[in-house]
Amino acid sequence: MAEQNPINESASYEIRMKETTPFSPSTYRNNDHKAKLNKDTQQNIDFIANLPLELIILIMKQFSVVELFDFLSVSKEWQHQISSCSSLWTTLSTSWSLNHDLSKSNPLAAIVRHVENLDLGFENGELNLITRALLDQMDDGNFCKLRKFEMQNCYISNNRMFHIPVKAISHVSNTLKMFEMDYDEYRQHDDDRDHKQRDNYKGLFIPIDDSVTVDIFTPILSIISTCKHLDYFRYANIHLNSDSEDINEMNINITMVNPQLTQLEIELGSIKASNFISLLKLCPNLRVLRAVTFNQPMDHSILDSISQYCPGLEYLTFGFDDDWWFGEDLYSEYHPDEYSASTLLTETQQQQQQPLSSLQELHIKIHNIDHVVSFLDRHSQTIQKMMVSLYLNNNDSFASMQPLEQLDSLVVGYTEDPNILATLLSRLPALQLLKLDEADLGSNNVIHALRTLDTLEELIIGNDTYVYEEDIIELFRAYAERPVTTILKQHEEFITVDCSGLYLARIRQPGQLTFISLYGCNGFLFDEVLEEMGRIKTLSTVYIGFTDSLTCQGINNFCQQLKMLPNFFSIGLAGLACVDDSTLAILGSARNISSVCLRALDNITQEGLNVYKDLKKNDKKGYIFTTDCKNIKDRYL
Repeated sequence: MAEQNPINESASYEIRMKETTPFSPSTYRNNDHKAKLNKDTQQNIDFIANLPLELIILIMKQFSVVELFDFLSVSKEWQHQISSCSSLWTTLSTSWSLNHDLSKSNPLAAIVRHVENLDLGFENGELNLITRALLDQMDDGNFCKLRKFEMQNCYISNNRMFHIPVKAISHVSNTLKMFEMDYDEYRQHDDDRDHKQRDNYKGLFIPIDDSVTVDIFTPILSIISTCKHLDYFRYANIHLNSDSEDINEMNINITMVNPQLTQLEIELGSIKASNFISLLKLCPNLRVLRAVTFNQPMDHSILDSISQYCPGLEYLTFGFDDDWWFGEDLYSEYHPDEYSASTLLTETQQQQQQPLSSLQELHIKIHNIDHVVSFLDRHSQTIQKMMVSLYLNNNDSFASMQPLEQLDSLVVGYTEDPNILATLLSRLPALQLLKLDEADLGSNNVIHALRTLDTLEELIIGNDTYVYEEDIIELFRAYAERPVTTILKQHEEFITVDCSGLYLARIRQPGQLTFISLYGCNGFLFDEVLEEMGRIKTLSTVYIGFTDSLTCQGINNFCQQLKMLPNFFSIGLAGLACVDDSTLAILGSARNISSVCLRALDNITQEGLNVYKDLKKNDKKGYIFTTDCKNIKDRYL
């Protein structure tokens, strides 16, 4: 008979173990518990030593890292068995509660050989016993498989520790692929301690308060040039101003280039252009670059160097400090699963092999038009998505810019002059999605530009956008005059859109406005605006949220209008005091409306929801979803 797999044979033991008395070191060492045990039994029975390794792993995976470290101190046998289980230690994440002293009997050397992902969380920003011990193990070269290394909320408080991160990382340079050092911006430091240490801060890889300027780029250059397999690097400390003296260009040479690095993120209080350019020279194959400053605008001359030294860049955040966007979400999208070995090229060879521009997504805060138009012109045939904040007051800023032929999605975070936005919109012939947040639309020019967007499919107007009521009515009236080119069938393509946590579906119909979202628009969103929007025959989906300027009669009349639209089927309503059970009854009676999503509506009741469900009982495709509604206990699908 073939030998059975031990882990399959022991699968039932896992269930029985869970049904027994909780198994933890505190139970094992509890004085009351020990008193009830026979002395001989204590000496002769070891629950772990007599189990097969597969079963030990099954048991130990039920416990946290803190509990596993507790187990290590029970006995030498436990320490050996647990530290030998490689699958328990593939990912090691420390925290403030993990502060064990393993100096007397140290199993760390065996454990760290298994670790592939290490996340060091610091206790109140300081090195605790375990964090210090792990960095020492790294410095001793005992991390053999480490691929991802994160340091969170770190604050280094004495001179000996200053060089620990950079020095330790040099000993994992052959395996490390991802490095991230992030500082907790909300941490408050003791002023006296900070002032005493400031003289020692220069040239060190540490986060400190926003009144200190340090050389952060020298250690960054050291890590990037040393770790030749590194493909992701992030350093974030918004309090740190990197305005130090220039890096010595004589020390930058071809042997320092890292051809594997494809994602680089630097988030600081300020960045000196010359130092950042020196960093770009080491990263010729970047696909994702995030350069964010919080205290000073980015020097726009850096854009020319980005084009020169990063020819294959696909995603760029430049100076944009809005916290909607995080680089972590980009990693899986832009990083390939496998990396082939790259040989170091001479500068001439690099220039010969430079690919054509491939920039597809750009987030940029524009304070000065110099260098920006020429940068956009270089990428006018590839940029598909763009997010901008326009701190400009020159109406002709974009007048000379080439049309961005491929750009189909634009998010506007801020505009100082609406006429500048009007000029920009006129250079976007393929725009399909436009989101306006805190934008100024108080100009006839920008309303005219919006009216002439023939390819627009999604219009999102959000918080604090400024526009006259009569102008938005005029805009919706122009859209209402556009004919419906196609009555869509059930098999047509759908797109999911995120509306403040409600996920709605819209029909994709090129060249027709099918989706409008209005939220936080108290300044202009009145019943008359809804009435005009209800006449736009191309609509398939609308979202109205978080405004107190509408009346119950206005929202109900609008829902009646939606029943007459040929392609309409989905609505989302959130944070509206005007919505009540009468609104649900209207939506329930609409045969074309099959998708209703409701959030934070305090004036709808369970009775009203039941009426809606009764009206839709014969609609097999219809559904209603509710969340955070005060009088509704459950969510319904």
